[in-house]
Amino acid sequence: MKSCRIVFVLLGLMFICSSIQAQRSEQDKIKELEQLNQARKQQEVKQLMDSAVALLSASKYLETEKVLNQVLKSVKAVSSELTYLIGENSFHLAKYRQSIDWLTKYIQLKGTTGEFSTQAALYLRRAEEALSSEVRQQRAEAGEILSKDFDIDCGPTGKVICPVCSGKTVIVKRDYLSEKFTKCPHCDVHGFLTCEQYNLLLKGQLKSSTN
Repeated sequence: MKSCRIVFVLLGLMFICSSIQAQRSEQDKIKELEQLNQARKQQEVKQLMDSAVALLSASKYLETEKVLNQVLKSVKAVSSELTYLIGENSFHLAKYRQSIDWLTKYIQLKGTTGEFSTQAALYLRRAEEALSSEVRQQRAEAGEILSKDFDIDCGPTGKVICPVCSGKTVIVKRDYLSEKFTKCPHCDVHGFLTCEQYNLLLKGQLKSSTN
């Protein structure tokens, strides 16, 4: 009788071990499928980006825009390279306000040391000049692709120079008699915003730190 109990216990333990092993095996398969799916998506985005660069170099701006829109639909966070590509391509399509928006974000993210910083500054200046003579037209186009609908990837530092005070930590208000200095209500003591704060600011949702 005792030996039968031992057998039942052993069988029960074997069943439990088998079940745990099966569950782990299933979880490993799910995890592996998720990793493969993520890798596939990343590869698809890379191929789209490469295609956009090639089309932009060939001056096929409408085709480039279609591909860039596909990229935007495929990502959760926008890379600095993508902000530049959209900015330059928008300029060639005479969408100057949109171009200024994206190029400004690239410069805020990369400053003067980014891969496309020189080109971004050039196209930004040209876009601003063109916009001054086409204000009415650009107001009609402002409802097109807006970067505020997407989260911006701030890079490995996770910080951005505050665009409100330009990293100075104070805001200067001048009149013909004097200058008034007020503490920036958004950035830290070094003039930076976190990536989360930056994205909230772009969407008009960042609350003042003085509130």
